[in-house]
Amino acid sequence: TTVTPASYTNTNLTVNAQGRITAASNGSSSSLVYSGSGASLNTTTSYADLNLSGTVGSNRAFVMLMLTGGSADTQFFVKPKDKTLNPYYPSDAGAMGTSGCFLSNTAGSGGIVTTITDSSGVIQHKGNFASTGITYEVLCYQVLS
Repeated sequence: TTVTPASYTNTNLTVNAQGRITAASNGSSSSLVYSGSGASLNTTTSYADLNLSGTVGSNRAFVMLMLTGGSADTQFFVKPKDKTLNPYYPSDAGAMGTSGCFLSNTAGSGGIVTTITDSSGVIQHKGNFASTGITYEVLCYQVLS
């Protein structure tokens, strides 16, 4: 066959009617992957994009983020970019279709949120008050097929 001899990871194989492998390629992992990548962001009361494609790729992925700090007390929310969700303050974000936590400028303040990226690896975030210098870390992610 024309398959290149090699070691493949999370293999995608095509087998013909005679049982021969006619194509092989590396696939994507379907398990949770630890990341540890992160940066800081500023949030306002309007949704803003957070492009995570450099970490999770340009695809849909489940992500878990750890958030800390910020310049002001705010309820911080994340959601898939391609979904219309508006949390009602000071509601429990989980009941409104978003994931959220409370952030303040107190040392150690923060929380963990989860969401799904859009098909380009982007999520959106907002707060009930503007806050700068929020640190985020992508704890883990899973590419969705």
